[in-house]
Amino acid sequence: AFYKNKTGLNVIGGKVKSWDDSSSNTFDMVQSTVANQPSYTASTGGVVFSGADFMLTGASQTTIPPATPFLLDAEFTIGFKIKATSFTGIILSETLTPFGNFKLDSSTILSLATSPTGSSVPLTTTTGTWEDAYVVITRNAANLISLSVNGVLQTGTVTKTGDFRYNLLGSQNVNFPSLDGSLFELQVYSSTSPTLTDNINERLSNL
Repeated sequence: AFYKNKTGLNVIGGKVKSWDDSSSNTFDMVQSTVANQPSYTASTGGVVFSGADFMLTGASQTTIPPATPFLLDAEFTIGFKIKATSFTGIILSETLTPFGNFKLDSSTILSLATSPTGSSVPLTTTTGTWEDAYVVITRNAANLISLSVNGVLQTGTVTKTGDFRYNLLGSQNVNFPSLDGSLFELQVYSSTSPTLTDNINERLSNL
């Protein structure tokens, strides 16, 4: 999926009703309840989650559970640019179980959990904080998770098996705090390569 900066957004009264997937998969994010719609900063393309906002997949879905989660059961690459207001909260997750998510745990730690157990691993950066960062997370064929922050590959790596599934942006039911900050772009791929990571880093660095 590709939730592209300043693209595919249906903004009404400063609130984001939907954010269309710019890939061919039409895995669009929707929120019809105004009270839970993130706001929008037109100058930067930032979709601003206040801690109570979230978006779900599905053309007309407004309540949990939404559409069947998008499944990443092998290699994957996830890239995003974020400006966090506070350093806790879910970025991407799935609603069918309390598992499968990645979230901010502190100013320098992001955790990634997979199904079926929901156990998580910490990913730590030493080159900045989530206050203003672009991030690429990859899992290769050997289940090795790598983290790149602001174009710098971090030295710590971990191994994580299991399925990563998502259908929810900015929250995860009531189990964890919701995202508090701006998301400028999010890209999701079911593959990895050095070229793909380089291309994502180059694009996000210019947003």
